[in-house]
Amino acid sequence: MAMLALPGTLRSFVLEAQRDDVGSLHPESLHIPALILQGTDDQSVPRLVGEDLHRRLPQSRLVLVPHGSHMLPVTHPDLVAEQIHTFLAE
Repeated sequence: MAMLALPGTLRSFVLEAQRDDVGSLHPESLHIPALILQGTDDQSVPRLVGEDLHRRLPQSRLVLVPHGSHMLPVTHPDLVAEQIHTFLAE
């Protein structure tokens, strides 16, 4: 949240949110491996969003991080690095 205090950041965030049309996204057309990391306590992106993306991406792996928030690279850096390393090694 500290980044929102920078000049122009909040305005940009609001403008992006207003023009966001998730209905125009079609992840099922992507045929590449994908890793989805979802914190179970994420207050910004509901768990159902990660689960829906996983269902719609044919070659995806969903990893639910217990008690993880929206900032997994900050709160769980070792787990994120391990998951990425494992995913890329397959």
